[in-house]
Amino acid sequence: MIFCIFSYNRGRHLLNCVSSIEQCIEAPDIRVFDDNSDDPETLAALAVIAQKHTVTTPENDAGQSKHGGLYGNMQRALDSLPGEAYACFLQDDMQLVRPLSKDELGAIYQHFEDFESMAFMSPTFLKLSKKEKSLKKILPIDNTFYFTRKIINQSAGTCYSDIFIAHVGRLQKKRWTFENREKLNEIQAQNYFEPMHCLLSPFIMWLPNVSCYRGKKKSLALKIAEKQCKAGLYPAKIMTKEESEAFIHRDDKMLPFAEDHISIVGVNLKKPWSLHPLEGRRVLKSLEKIELAIAKIL
Repeated sequence: MIFCIFSYNRGRHLLNCVSSIEQCIEAPDIRVFDDNSDDPETLAALAVIAQKHTVTTPENDAGQSKHGGLYGNMQRALDSLPGEAYACFLQDDMQLVRPLSKDELGAIYQHFEDFESMAFMSPTFLKLSKKEKSLKKILPIDNTFYFTRKIINQSAGTCYSDIFIAHVGRLQKKRWTFENREKLNEIQAQNYFEPMHCLLSPFIMWLPNVSCYRGKKKSLALKIAEKQCKAGLYPAKIMTKEESEAFIHRDDKMLPFAEDHISIVGVNLKKPWSLHPLEGRRVLKSLEKIELAIAKIL
């Protein structure tokens, strides 16, 4: 499996993400696609990573949106991959949390072969903050270690998510082109493929209380929110092989909500974890909307 990491100005998070893959995957193929980061810490991190892995930056604007050049870089990554590959796309504010054996990776590949109309698979833990919604959507797939989600009126997450394992050849056969919004990619995936199959024993999680950007910028509201939540790097403890085996063979009624199975190194964070500084901060969200509206006028 090829791991493609998309990054921007979060050097410590990027190093943690790369390190987690190195610890969990034997001889990993890691490729970093950076969105022209400009802070010294991230540039130093990229230089370190480039000594062992491939680092790519766009020569020009990769296609701006609220995600910066994320989708342009995702397209660049997809176009560079061999058709026979399986690729895991993730972002620098995430990490692997348990080791994956060759047998487990082989089982993932075989599952793609068993479902020929599927191109995307979700490898991420569920978010405890969205537990009520998740429970209404989950549809177990009989005799497998996967589930799907009901197609309900939502922007994404049924047939597509920005974090995925993909059968590269199936995307390339459809001439897949990433749109600049997750919702549009969800619609495109619904037209081409069956719903994503989601791992009942996932291996990737979002880190809590991360620093973030909107279109490579930080609004005043976002800066205040980051200060309030003490945004920083809060890495997850990587499971031992024994812990990973116990997790895989747990009661399958125990759905993989991250906070139920994972611990954060050196700190006891309030649950459910906050995965975005503005989450749960209505006043600051409103302030940001006003800031963005004013910016468009100016």
